[in-house]
Amino acid sequence: MKGDLAASFQLYPATIPILFMFGFTILHLKFGFRQGAQVIKYSQAGIAIVIAIFYIYKIVNHKIITRAVIGSDAGRQITVEPGGSLRCAASASRSAPR
Repeated sequence: MKGDLAASFQLYPATIPILFMFGFTILHLKFGFRQGAQVIKYSQAGIAIVIAIFYIYKIVNHKIITRAVIGSDAGRQITVEPGGSLRCAASASRSAPR
């Protein structure tokens, strides 16, 4: 860890709340806070919401789920599938042999 909180938040916004939740959980197990279990439940729900919002943000702004045609060669179409895998398929414009 380099200690750069801004870079950590940009990379994965839920990192800091998760660390605080784990720290609080350890303290709760050691000292037995009266409302500790509720705090942990609500923090888990809040972290899940942060993760979901960040995932939706990445899909919308960074176009994670896209299909791009990067070229064609001899009647075949080369596409980039979600996740970065390449797929090569016969082009639909090519007529069938008779």
